[in-house]
Amino acid sequence: MAGAIDEWTREENKAFEIAIATYNIECIEKGEWEKVSLSVPGKSIDQIKLHFMHLLMDVEAIESDQGPLPDYEYDEDENDGDDGNDGDHGDNKEKEMSIVP
Repeated sequence: MAGAIDEWTREENKAFEIAIATYNIECIEKGEWEKVSLSVPGKSIDQIKLHFMHLLMDVEAIESDQGPLPDYEYDEDENDGDDGNDGDHGDNKEKEMSIVP
């Protein structure tokens, strides 16, 4: 990679997260990256390995208090207006979040 930052879409990152959860660390330790890559269309094995290494570094930094927590943006339904509950989130709707670089 010529110093360029590898951009990942929300969909690609979600597919990556699901693949990592599905195949777990044992699969990765065995070098079975092909299984993970089949679940993340449009990304090479090298891109997936690099993304995973960045994930591990982020987790390590957060756990050791060496880095700031990621800045997340939350996508809310446009229809989620003021329903008069003043902060009551009783509807338990899942909100999508993404890391802001």
